[in-house]
Amino acid sequence: MKQTNRDGGSLLEIRNAFTGMLLNANTRGGHATGFAQIDKFGDYAITKFPVDAYRFFDEGAVKMALNLIDSDVTTLMGHTRYSTKGSPAYSRNNHPIRAGNTIGTHNGSISNDDELFHKYGMERFAEVDSEVIFRLHETAKNVDDFMENRIPKLRGQMSIVFADVEFPDYVYMVKGNNPLEVAYNRKLNVIVYGSTRDIVLGGFDESDLEWIDIKSNTMMRVDTRSMKRIAQSVNFSGYKTRPFRFDDYHYDDKIGAYRKTKENALTNETVLGFVPRYSYSDSIKMNKKKKHTPVQMDAFKESVCNDGSTIKKIKEVK
Repeated sequence: MKQTNRDGGSLLEIRNAFTGMLLNANTRGGHATGFAQIDKFGDYAITKFPVDAYRFFDEGAVKMALNLIDSDVTTLMGHTRYSTKGSPAYSRNNHPIRAGNTIGTHNGSISNDDELFHKYGMERFAEVDSEVIFRLHETAKNVDDFMENRIPKLRGQMSIVFADVEFPDYVYMVKGNNPLEVAYNRKLNVIVYGSTRDIVLGGFDESDLEWIDIKSNTMMRVDTRSMKRIAQSVNFSGYKTRPFRFDDYHYDDKIGAYRKTKENALTNETVLGFVPRYSYSDSIKMNKKKKHTPVQMDAFKESVCNDGSTIKKIKEVK
């Protein structure tokens, strides 16, 4: 979304269009639904629940988050998940995923995530394979290092959208070997995307859209101040699919997902007890069942997420 003052009517159109797109995306996976909003100051909120998109919009926290969308918001990043690795019951495994200052969504699956966490000595906070992508960006020197030296080491399928809240003016869209459709709506001055055109058309009439041709193996950076786009090729030369080896995993009926077997697990284990932020109050509620000492509770209130980054609170709903 271009950084500009918008009237109430335009903001309502954007909220309705975004809702329609996310509902249409439910066909891609109904195990979990979520979205992130980022404003031009780098403040953000992530809201996600382990439900399909239709039930998602019935949640009170979701309605509250949608009401936070104002003229300062430049990025809306939605996702519906079909889970393969990592139970959707634990929202740390659902998208959008935050890794420090990096917030992103991933369409696809990565087969060598365990190896890359081990190779780069990165701490893991979830079980989902997608987390490795955004940890790789967060620990890279810069975006160029991520694109040139990190992405080529991934094995699997991937198209991603991400932003760095330290540089909130920019949004990155990477079309790898999985689908990604992008269009521009001149009336609202927004760039929209989805895995398929049908998803995008869930929020917009095609007559209002100008489709943007983004080829496979391409990264497109959007500057939300001017809507200027810069595209560059990404080296996916080593980006081959490694077959899923069932010997390495076992299906856990309790969580309804595949988990790494103890025999094949690396020493880099998932950090237990991590819960990504829906909102400050939601995080408090989710941790009430745990027994904390007064000192632990004070520390918990200072930093709800324990992934090494500081939480920024956005404007409260009045």
